[in-house]
Amino acid sequence: MHSLRHLSVALAALGLVNLGAAQTGAHCLPTVTPFASNNGGATGGAVYLEIDTQGDHILGRGLTVNTNTPAGTSVTCAIYLTPDTYLGAELNPNAWNYAGMVTGVSAGLDAPTVLSGTFCIPDGDWGICLHAVDFAHRYTNGDLAVGPNYSYTDGNITLTLGRAQNGLFVGTPFSPRLANIVFCYDIPVGAPTCASSKMLGDGCGAGPGSAFYQVFDAVTPNDLTGLTMALNPQGPGYNVSPTAAAIVTPTGAGDIGAGDDTNTNVNLPWAFPTPSGSISAITVNANGYIWFDGPGRADFTPSVAELIGEGRRLCPQWEDWQPTGGANGIITAELDPNDPATFHLTWFEVVEFGGVDPNTIQVSFHQNGDIEMKYDPANTVGTGIVGFSTGGNLTDPGATDLSAIAGSLAVNGDGGGAMVQFTDDVPILGARVSSLTTGIPTGSTLGFVGYSFLTWPMPGYLSLASLGAPGCMLIGDTSIAEGFAITGTTHTLAFTVPNNPILSGNPIYSQMIVFAPGRNALGAVTSNGVRWLFGEN
Repeated sequence: MHSLRHLSVALAALGLVNLGAAQTGAHCLPTVTPFASNNGGATGGAVYLEIDTQGDHILGRGLTVNTNTPAGTSVTCAIYLTPDTYLGAELNPNAWNYAGMVTGVSAGLDAPTVLSGTFCIPDGDWGICLHAVDFAHRYTNGDLAVGPNYSYTDGNITLTLGRAQNGLFVGTPFSPRLANIVFCYDIPVGAPTCASSKMLGDGCGAGPGSAFYQVFDAVTPNDLTGLTMALNPQGPGYNVSPTAAAIVTPTGAGDIGAGDDTNTNVNLPWAFPTPSGSISAITVNANGYIWFDGPGRADFTPSVAELIGEGRRLCPQWEDWQPTGGANGIITAELDPNDPATFHLTWFEVVEFGGVDPNTIQVSFHQNGDIEMKYDPANTVGTGIVGFSTGGNLTDPGATDLSAIAGSLAVNGDGGGAMVQFTDDVPILGARVSSLTTGIPTGSTLGFVGYSFLTWPMPGYLSLASLGAPGCMLIGDTSIAEGFAITGTTHTLAFTVPNNPILSGNPIYSQMIVFAPGRNALGAVTSNGVRWLFGEN
């Protein structure tokens, strides 16, 4: 792995100097307190605010947040910054600098959840995104009659709220939403340089997607009532076809205890084969979808971008359901009483959030790998997304009219998305940092990481289309390169930042290039770039 031992020497030749890093006084600025939330987002969502540092460097010393995550549960919040304002940047990951992470233990709904950690904000005006990595923000609705923004100040800084979103830089921003937080910080002496990391550009080389979907709305309501969508394993994907199969009425004994927007782990009675390997458990989200890999996240606002861009997900009907028991219905998981090789997961007589009409949807898992999604003829909710995706930033295959499929639809791409390099580290002098690259094409054996001191001009960087790699680009000139052997579909880059003050305030850029025969004419694909800006904090 690369030690960047040449970087310190190269930058020393520029004659750069370091600024001091003395620190002083602690402050805490609350927004809506005492916490009195009347709304909340999905797990993995975000709240937005703006900060005016009033000419000072700010060293964040932690946050207090509001969440309905059960008390005693560990929670993590990531902090991102964008110059001036978050407005217009909520759907653009490349607009944001990663500044740090704070962690703690949930205190429960409307109780202060204290998160510890540090993050650095340079002087000036900044938009802030507080990403609830594994919890859901609770917040307070603003009053548009008062104004879309609300400000809080302590004489040192000003915080202006706010919007909320049910994913990280994806989904509809809701406004005005007032984050229930307490922002704690120091004002360091000497304005030390803030370290940060940032994604630049996009990866390329996505293979044909293993996904299908249909979006239903008021203009095109769900016409699958009374039908069954069958998914039969075929090669790396499925053959999908409309058919007929009876819903097996659940006994009720398998109630999984779902609530509004909950994720619930469900163990399968046997190893269930999928084109990507066998699984023994699934995560059931109350809003009409199932994660095949890990816990996933809760989201009541369906979108195609999230379906194809996130993890492996089956959507019998992704919609804002409210299966909270009683007249609102339940979700059950149980073996078929007459067939031990069939396992049923049923949204039984559930209502849409704020609705009253019962709807029943059943997903039947067969021990041989077949899946059936069944829709009761009496269902009335006609909106949402029905489909499946292996995720991982697939190429969008476009929508399919599912009820009109003649025969079967082959959904058997290799599911390989574009390569993505991501980090949740900031390059503080002397620190060990790493990034993870995902989406390395299957069968690749050799790649290299290129480091650059400068980038090619925006907006397109240096396109490789003329060399036979359409959509691929070089972020920088890869002045330093190191090869590595590929042993899977991911690769971790790790290095120690030299503890040399002369690096402070200077960037270096990293990008992965992988030889992938057959993925394009050049036989190579690239990841996005990461800018590492070195600093003392």
